[in-house]
Amino acid sequence: NATLGDKSGMIFDSVVSGVPLLNFPVAQRIAYIESLLDRIPAGRPIVQLTYGPMSPIPAGRGNYTVKHFDFILRNIPPTQLWIY
Repeated sequence: NATLGDKSGMIFDSVVSGVPLLNFPVAQRIAYIESLLDRIPAGRPIVQLTYGPMSPIPAGRGNYTVKHFDFILRNIPPTQLWIY
């Protein structure tokens, strides 16, 4: 929250994240996604880029759903897109 400074109370339309979530414990990853969900209208997406084959945020552990969106082969390195 401190990173957003005076914009910490803003609501965004959607979020695209490239944060390397696999570097953090699962509990922190879940808290991160849930914090982002609090900053967007219900039904709007959070798109997470990751280089791992699985979602960095495990399904069924919080108030969100997980959907694999796409595999981008032309990215270097290739990346997975996940929607929460």
